[in-house]
Amino acid sequence: MNSFYVPSSPRSGVGIPTSKLTFVRGSDYQLSREYNLDNYKLCTLATEHDAKKAGSEVVKQVESPLLSGLIYPGLQALDE
Repeated sequence: MNSFYVPSSPRSGVGIPTSKLTFVRGSDYQLSREYNLDNYKLCTLATEHDAKKAGSEVVKQVESPLLSGLIYPGLQALDE
């Protein structure tokens, strides 16, 4: 298990006792069956236009985008 350091100002600014905070490694749930099924379901609901628009600030916009750039915004949404 890795240790992480979080500066005290963001922790206290949220108003949550540090004893209530839990940090989870993304791969602990991103590789799960449920997460992947949710991703597939999201892919059936989102259009190419919506995915491009959602990723426009974080994914380089090109004429013929890679599929990964279209999936990325959905994965970010699932992570939250």
